[in-house]
Amino acid sequence: MKFAGLVLVPCLAIASKLRAGRATCDAWTCSEGYVPKLGVKALEGASNEECCLATCKLHDCSAGFVANASYDSNTGASDAECCDKTCSGAFEDGSFMCGTNEKVGQPDKAGASAEECCEATCGAYDCTGDWSPHPSKTNSTGSSAEDCCVPLCMKVACDAGYILDPTKLEQGGTKDDCCVKSCDLFTCDAQHGFGIPPQKRHQQAERSEDCCERQCRSHVCSDGWTKDHTHDDAFDPSDETCCLMQCQSFQCPAGWISNPAKKGMIGNTAEICCLPPCDSHNCSAQANMVVKDGAHGRTDEACCEKTCAAHSCSKGLVAVDARAQSVPGDDATCCEVKGCEEMRKLTKLQSGESCNGLAKEDCGSRFGSFVNSKKRAVFARCDFDRSLGLCRLSSNELDCVDP
Repeated sequence: MKFAGLVLVPCLAIASKLRAGRATCDAWTCSEGYVPKLGVKALEGASNEECCLATCKLHDCSAGFVANASYDSNTGASDAECCDKTCSGAFEDGSFMCGTNEKVGQPDKAGASAEECCEATCGAYDCTGDWSPHPSKTNSTGSSAEDCCVPLCMKVACDAGYILDPTKLEQGGTKDDCCVKSCDLFTCDAQHGFGIPPQKRHQQAERSEDCCERQCRSHVCSDGWTKDHTHDDAFDPSDETCCLMQCQSFQCPAGWISNPAKKGMIGNTAEICCLPPCDSHNCSAQANMVVKDGAHGRTDEACCEKTCAAHSCSKGLVAVDARAQSVPGDDATCCEVKGCEEMRKLTKLQSGESCNGLAKEDCGSRFGSFVNSKKRAVFARCDFDRSLGLCRLSSNELDCVDP
């Protein structure tokens, strides 16, 4: 069937010759891969087998041989006629031997000698500088750094999310050998307040737990602190990092006190949160005011109180001149009933003395004093009781100030 189309052409001419006798090969056209036999005009026949010779183009070379296009027009049908030995075939049949650190480089290449077939292996190449011998290419053919070596890890560019293994910088290898995972490959549970600190982005990691740390967004501020949401992405959460101090948590300096009115206010300075002692406050002198003992504040209202000089006594009372600078400026401190000043002009009984021991002529020049339940001084004059013939305290007591 392979030559059916060719055998029938030209069928009319052949048929006419057959009627006259056997056809000759000069009327036959050889198929591709065949050439006419010598003396073809004298040959009888009408087929490739009768009229033609097969060329090497039709021959399939056996193992250990390779076709050579320059032989295609040669007549023949054997490996010896149509093929060249391959380097591997010649090496296997002992036609040649390769030297040390050499091997057959191209097994299917045509060749039959060491010069034609042997190539240097990487075992003979010296990887230097930024290169290291490729561990799996010692017996591979090659004569360059690209053929035989791998770059040192320090020269390898890792893919995104990977970093160079710091323990292998001086070793040679591929990306798989030299690069390890970094935190850039992992994600954290941001919804629950976890993230990767910037300084960890390019650190070696095997899992997210190696990378993720708590952020301020998950921190609960203590009493006396309020959340500072501008720091939600900050790490190492604490009240100091994540929150704003309220005055109730601020420690006032020695001698100062917390300002109750600023308790819930955000602040972290004495000026905002505390009240200073009034010792250094200057009260308004024209208002007859002096600094209160133990008071704290910054105003006259907080630090000062009026003296008796600024007080007006109630009806029936008179001011005590000796108490002009006394405080507080009220009736109890600053005022007394009329008659007390005249009483003071008399001689006050000393401790252990009494009116009873006085002579009649001395009785009216003395007075006694005692403190009543209201802690006020009560003055009473010594009067001579004629009915008893005795000097005694008068029942007419005066509510006075003991200056």
